[in-house]
Amino acid sequence: MSLSAKKISSDGESTPPSSPQSGLADLRFHLGELRGVILRMAYALVLGFCVAYYFSDWIIAFMERPLLKVLPPGEQHLYFMGLMEKFFIYMKWSAYFGAIGVSPYLVYQVWKFVLPGLYPHEQKIIRPFIGAAILAFASGMVFSYSFVLPYTFKFLIDFGAKTEKPMINLSQYFSLAAQLVISTSLLFELPVVLVLLGSLGILKVDTLTKYRKHAHVGLSIVAAVITPMPDAFSMVLVLIPLCLLYEASIVAIRLLQRKKKPLKSLGVTSVD
Repeated sequence: MSLSAKKISSDGESTPPSSPQSGLADLRFHLGELRGVILRMAYALVLGFCVAYYFSDWIIAFMERPLLKVLPPGEQHLYFMGLMEKFFIYMKWSAYFGAIGVSPYLVYQVWKFVLPGLYPHEQKIIRPFIGAAILAFASGMVFSYSFVLPYTFKFLIDFGAKTEKPMINLSQYFSLAAQLVISTSLLFELPVVLVLLGSLGILKVDTLTKYRKHAHVGLSIVAAVITPMPDAFSMVLVLIPLCLLYEASIVAIRLLQRKKKPLKSLGVTSVD
């Protein structure tokens, strides 16, 4: 029998190859698993939306607060121009908050599905970064809501002549708020991505330190793009935490590489 018609096991014995029927059965099994994951995630999203919609008045008031605080007294109002505009705002932000609320469960379902296909050392590397990614995204949301939104709206309201009065549209405001919150939260994933690449050996500390100035320039460009204000203060407000996160990534990768050196000196090459 040729090598193409059989497999050699680790103990030297030959084992028959898997038949097309068994391969098809495995495919059907994985598709069934995937279908179950998608259904459970869909149910969780619907449940999250329903719960968030129940608190939709609080959610909208919570998101309007950074703007209303900087509006002149007696003019703390937002306006909707179409009959369906306010309804769609409530639906959209209920979906946003519902998805955020059930996101740990969604991540768990995805992780549970891909877990059997990972080697033990891959599981050991990836597992802590899942929690770190969720924490970094949440930190970005808190930072954006607490600092970026208030200073951004204050600048935009105070810009121009004092005789000009704001009449702010609901859709425009919530679209800008979503842009700032999401973009800032994604940027806070920078250290997670860098440390993950460093732990996998793709990125070295020497590379990060060598191109530190280039990275800071690139981060300043990114900060200028995501902050739609022409003032330098708002850009710096976003740039400072990004630079600090970049430096923290260098420290974290250096610590990881130091831990691996004793293993190499002992002749251990596995990550386990």
